Amino acid sequence: MTIDCVDEIQGAAELSDWFGGFPSFHDAYAQLQLTGEGTGWLKVRGARMTDRVDESGYFVLEKRFVATLFLDEIKSVSLSDFMPGEIIIGQLDFRKIDDAIEVDFDTAYGLAGVISARRIRIEFTAMPTEGG
Repeated sequence: MTIDCVDEIQGAAELSDWFGGFPSFHDAYAQLQLTGEGTGWLKVRGARMTDRVDESGYFVLEKRFVATLFLDEIKSVSLSDFMPGEIIIGQLDFRKIDDAIEVDFDTAYGLAGVISARRIRIEFTAMPTEGG
């Protein structure tokens, strides 16, 4: 995971503080919306996977959250590997490129891409842990 510009992303420090480090977004479910006005958002449902398993044999997840990355003044978009349904992110990276921040995400399912925007803001909501 690359995030060399966390200080330039409004809300990233708050997410990182709450999560205990910036999340990798690996296996997170996502939705993407882009507009003709050069704005958009990437909404991601993520969690921290522990090394514990539940009674069904699934890894126990903690620190569940929904984070929305608001993209303003989009400069470029390159998308590939489209499949209908919700996106499952393999990895998500942020890089500073000239006067923009590049969001680069690969896919476990659904869509991969690179979006370059002049400003990115993150808002997140902590979600209740299942069973508690």
